[in-house]
Amino acid sequence: TVLKLSGADFSTRTLVAEFEDDAGGLALHPDGRLLVCVAGRGLAAIDPTKPDPRWLETADGRSFAGLLSVAAAPDGRIFAVEGSTGRRPNEWRHDLMEKRSNGRLVMCGPDLGNPQVLLRDLPYPYGLSVSADGKQLWLTESWAHRLSRFALSANGLGAGEVIAANMPGYPSRLHPDAQGGLLLGVFAR
Repeated sequence: TVLKLSGADFSTRTLVAEFEDDAGGLALHPDGRLLVCVAGRGLAAIDPTKPDPRWLETADGRSFAGLLSVAAAPDGRIFAVEGSTGRRPNEWRHDLMEKRSNGRLVMCGPDLGNPQVLLRDLPYPYGLSVSADGKQLWLTESWAHRLSRFALSANGLGAGEVIAANMPGYPSRLHPDAQGGLLLGVFAR
């Protein structure tokens, strides 16, 4: 379920969407659509003026079992991470204990078309964020305990660099703050 909270102390709750499976990462697209990661299905793009969401369900011929986070660039491109190919988000413990590294970073157009896998074999990529100017993409890799930054170009990713390594926990979701920085979630610290 996705709810919109408003009013004093966010006490007013309005149902935005219901899905057949767990809703996870959320982002707002520059055109006003809400992007929602849905376990076992893929990425839903909800247009407030239309009742049915559009879906991105595959990339490179593989369906999405567990998209974790999504971000939209100012130019409309959409980026999403799947922590573990073939694994649902609630199976993260199994993925960690098996020491898997098969997550992927996917990019698609504003219309959810032409999905491309930009990075693969990642150790549970959990969070991502695009800078306000659209020139950088930030990415967490939970099992590697690191936060990285990549240059964004019109064609995809440029060079990357590790910004924080050996973090004391598993870095997860990222969210831009009002000052141009990032809020970083860390689990099992």
